[in-house]
Amino acid sequence: MRRFAWLGLLAIATFALAQPHRLGLYLLGQRIGQSTFTVQPADLGGRPARQTKSRTSIDAQLLGTPLTMHAESSTWTDLAGRTLRMTAKIESAGRTQLVEADFGEKVAHLRVDNNGAISNKDVDIPQDAPLTDDPLQEVLKPGGALKAASFYVLDPNTASFVKNRATVKGPSHTIVRGKQVNATLVEVEDPRTTLSIFVDEKSELVKIEGPMGIEMIPEEGPEPTGPPATTSIDLARAGSVPLDRPLDDPEHLSDLRLLVTGRDLTRVPSDGHQSLHRVGEGWEVDIHPPQLGDTPGETLAESRSGAGQYSGPSLDIPSDTPLFKRVSAEVVGKAARVREASLRVRRFVYSKMKPNAGIGVLRDASEIWKTKEGVCRDYAVLTATLLRASGISARLASGLIYAAGRFYYHAWVEAWDGRRWIGVDSTLPQDQMSAAHFKLAHGSVEQAFVFPILDKVEMQVLSERHGEP
Repeated sequence: MRRFAWLGLLAIATFALAQPHRLGLYLLGQRIGQSTFTVQPADLGGRPARQTKSRTSIDAQLLGTPLTMHAESSTWTDLAGRTLRMTAKIESAGRTQLVEADFGEKVAHLRVDNNGAISNKDVDIPQDAPLTDDPLQEVLKPGGALKAASFYVLDPNTASFVKNRATVKGPSHTIVRGKQVNATLVEVEDPRTTLSIFVDEKSELVKIEGPMGIEMIPEEGPEPTGPPATTSIDLARAGSVPLDRPLDDPEHLSDLRLLVTGRDLTRVPSDGHQSLHRVGEGWEVDIHPPQLGDTPGETLAESRSGAGQYSGPSLDIPSDTPLFKRVSAEVVGKAARVREASLRVRRFVYSKMKPNAGIGVLRDASEIWKTKEGVCRDYAVLTATLLRASGISARLASGLIYAAGRFYYHAWVEAWDGRRWIGVDSTLPQDQMSAAHFKLAHGSVEQAFVFPILDKVEMQVLSERHGEP
């Protein structure tokens, strides 16, 4: 199931910009939404504070399905600029995730409400860089000059702090509404992508350029009214990565070698699923997922000594609840080995879930179970929850999957069979994971869903090998 993986990042980017009043959001030249901002004095628990509010609306399509997202955030800081409280809410297709963060001296308490499923977590406040809702504020020197800076932003999807680095690149120019504008370029590096922020001589925002042709441009005058304009852009395709030639029979690929240029892949996993190494200006990627027929794997009891950090409940994966304990026991039945138990879970999720590309918010497995529909990310979260509930260590994986000449962003699961991590993709009918899955990150929600976006890369097929059909 192809998905628009960087749509949430667009909303996060607008959370972290407190100026100007309104930004129009454009994708490949077509308007898909807007962000509005206000800054005002406030009172927080009897303390004078400054409150920054932002609201982002996105109306688009994904695989022919209407996709609407609304994101709201508020940040309260004291008069010295220290962050006191943050809230962030994302809504899509009737689903909502609300994150509330209250800050002490060294620890932030986060409360996550995912469609009524409540979780709490304490997170150490980063000490090596400030937390902000406005990167330009960190870059500006007194008098309006610009400087390099590091800072953290709150990612409401993963309920975690993500470190960014802003670098002043110097004089540049950009195109705004068909006209060339001279500006100073500031690049903001996020673990997922790089945003190009253009400011004028007064350090006021001119334009932001994001991945895959995203643009954010200041707007003035009355806000647009009436129904949003429809866009002919397929967001999944806009975010996809083309190959230099089609792959033959991708469902049965056992080994795929690629040459990727245009992006640093240092953070991409090199493990039993794939191997990466630098080649000149690029990276050679050899995808070779473990073959199920190579070994039966260990029993459920034997495997439990292997990868404990992915064996218990975590954000959006409530594997310790009576519901998922019961369902997993029914699904796994008398399967003794991890491989067979994992495949039973995979087939079960594949048979129960229905695709709905219009859901753009990260969801808790409890809500996914109620509706039994969603995007590939939802399939993966539900699969990981059932695997962990049955005693199998399981981690989420984000990456790319091949379809019709291009790689599309995707999510799946890896299960620990006592000797290796085996791929489990509940969106597809076949048990054996193919080498058409290029992994970019893995872990629980906080790690797996913060992955590098392969924007402006080139992919060349070096070789492909097929297993048994």
